Amino acid sequence: MFESRNMTPGRCCHPTAVLHKSSGPQQKLVSAEVGGSVSVACSFALSGGTKYFCRGDCGGNALVQTAGESAHGGRYSIQYERKSSAEGVLLVTITELSQSDSGRYRCQQDGPRTAFIDFDIAVTPGEFPSQSDN
Repeated sequence: MFESRNMTPGRCCHPTAVLHKSSGPQQKLVSAEVGGSVSVACSFALSGGTKYFCRGDCGGNALVQTAGESAHGGRYSIQYERKSSAEGVLLVTITELSQSDSGRYRCQQDGPRTAFIDFDIAVTPGEFPSQSDN
């Protein structure tokens, strides 16, 4: 399942997209504007391992990671929330977006079995208000 939601710039707690491990092969594309923020909620079965937010795969290049509940580094943050006895959600966020942030990202959770969800972020120029004639 893939849900897409609009996000008001500056708000941290309403994800732009909610991705589930069972989402299947459909396209997972999240759009956001330059200067804004984007948050993606990745839903996993509980494993209790280290959580990662990576650009591309997580082969040694995590943007931020934690074995706990939350972590941040620069413009990147992750927060883990247990939703039930069998499911948890990893909320990953990038702030102060630039067009160079466009690309493939991954939420990953280690445990007895490593689980991950890949998604793409497309950062587009914001709409500029037109100037009125005086």
